Amino acid sequence: MLVENLESKTKLETTETTSHIISYKKVQEILDKLIAFENKKLFRNNKYTLGSVAKKLNTNSSYLSKIINAHKEKTFTEYITELIIL
Repeated sequence: MLVENLESKTKLETTETTSHIISYKKVQEILDKLIAFENKKLFRNNKYTLGSVAKKLNTNSSYLSKIINAHKEKTFTEYITELIIL
């Protein structure tokens, strides 16, 4: 259990990519923007792509993809599909 808590805490502090680590501040900023995106239900009116959502959130598609994979534990397509279905 201690290992799980440590792993969970580490995931929140940084998100690793193949080339570098995304800072906690940037991860939190993007997660906050994703929450606003979800709450405004913007995904229902358009057919979004990873690139278009990244642009809307003022980030790049690589960061957005890595953060969704790490923190939502799904691919971008799975994430958007789940939002539409719910």
